[in-house]
Amino acid sequence: MKKLLKQVGWLIVIILGVAILTLIFTGIIQKGMVFFADRRGVVLSESLLYGISGTLGSGFAAIAVWVIIRYAKRLSFYLCSNPVDSKWTAVFILFTFAVCRIVLPGIWAYASYALGVEATPVGNAPDDSVWQMILFGVILAPVFEELLFRKDIFSLLKMRFSLSWTVVLSSLLFAAIHGYSVEGFVSCLVAGGLFAILMARTGKLLPCIIAHVLCNLESLYYNTNESANSLIVNLNGHTTYNAYIFAAGLLIMVLSGVYLLKFVKRQNNVKIHNE
Repeated sequence: MKKLLKQVGWLIVIILGVAILTLIFTGIIQKGMVFFADRRGVVLSESLLYGISGTLGSGFAAIAVWVIIRYAKRLSFYLCSNPVDSKWTAVFILFTFAVCRIVLPGIWAYASYALGVEATPVGNAPDDSVWQMILFGVILAPVFEELLFRKDIFSLLKMRFSLSWTVVLSSLLFAAIHGYSVEGFVSCLVAGGLFAILMARTGKLLPCIIAHVLCNLESLYYNTNESANSLIVNLNGHTTYNAYIFAAGLLIMVLSGVYLLKFVKRQNNVKIHNE
């Protein structure tokens, strides 16, 4: 009976994963089809648009889920419970900040501008005072969200699933609960995954809260200075940091990423040697 319930649970997880990824891929394919049709002056019927995008979207989603299942064990290599020091934690927080707040938004904005696709806002800044946004968005939200997703939900999922699947599922829940656009969903999915990896590697909640606070603090700064800041450029409606900041963020991401991977490999080599 337990084996049957476990198989049913896995089936439900796979179906949900395919459904969520189908929505993402379908939305991206629809934008691409509309863009190229407009460039060529072709009128697409709704049946053709939804038929092709839905078919391709579901196909890509199925392939993506298969790849995740196929290589999930390799992810465990980077999520093993080897102890990490404060330097590794600080570098990972820096890596998370660079990816989530500079590189990923920059890629969305510059790619949308290059393709001529209208950028979809990740989220609208509330009409509150700066101090209210600091209190609720920078202090309270990161603390309570990390307690919920990286403490409670992460612990519950870890009791039933492997560490790799715990990271994936908690990240999907984190992204889904925010209810943003496709760009926003992907951004929250990446951020949730990095926060979850930080939790898995350190076993502590405080580094996750610090990383979350830094990301939200930058988001507040960006939203309140978007219209009048020399560091932010407007590319026909697509706002992001200028090319110099984007390049700096990309460099930080690459250098910190190389350090993190070397650290993990070095620790695993030491572990294998000791065994």
